[in-house]
Amino acid sequence: EGLRVDVDVDAQSFADTRTHAEMAADPHGTDGAIADAGASRPGETDPVPDAFPDPGADALAYVIFTSGSTGRPKGVKVAQAGVLRLVLGTDYVALGPGRVVAQASTCAFDAATFEIWGALLNGATLAIVPRTTLLDADALAARLRDDRIDTMFVTTALFNALVARRPALFASMDTVLFGGEAADGRTVRRVLEAGPPRRLLNVYGPTETTTFATWFDATAAWGAD
Repeated sequence: EGLRVDVDVDAQSFADTRTHAEMAADPHGTDGAIADAGASRPGETDPVPDAFPDPGADALAYVIFTSGSTGRPKGVKVAQAGVLRLVLGTDYVALGPGRVVAQASTCAFDAATFEIWGALLNGATLAIVPRTTLLDADALAARLRDDRIDTMFVTTALFNALVARRPALFASMDTVLFGGEAADGRTVRRVLEAGPPRRLLNVYGPTETTTFATWFDATAAWGAD
């Protein structure tokens, strides 16, 4: 049953009984009062802070829930330091001006932290990839080409599905990361044989570690064989 709310409103209380002259002289109805006691007076200027205050590395960046794959989903508090560790001064991916990072993840998935802040904190470009495009290998190939996307993360399940349709889909890219579940060796080999990106990384990390905790370069291992 819907919620019913009865409100008794006195319409007269909404009527502005001020004259036009009064409204012109005081359009906000403040009667000359200054709402902000600290407001500047004529001839004065408000002080402008030199920079935003630094919240500190341990300050909360965001709260996100785990997938619940090992039980009941739980909320995880991610600190600013976790985000910085993920995308700045890294040894697994090179991000910077001129690079184009795909945002293919929903913001409810912590991979979006890598995509969004990896691009923005390093001066790279963030290219939004719609879900309908992401699920169509041919449409995705066109988007990768047109937007010159060179860095992308996809889940292992999606990676497997895309490769089944177009094994050389990622051949023009610099770095492709995939993870979220166990890698399928046959699918990885198919990519490496058909035309791999410069670096194909299998990544893993529970939510508590801020997206990625470990990585493995499949292209380097393939070249070493």
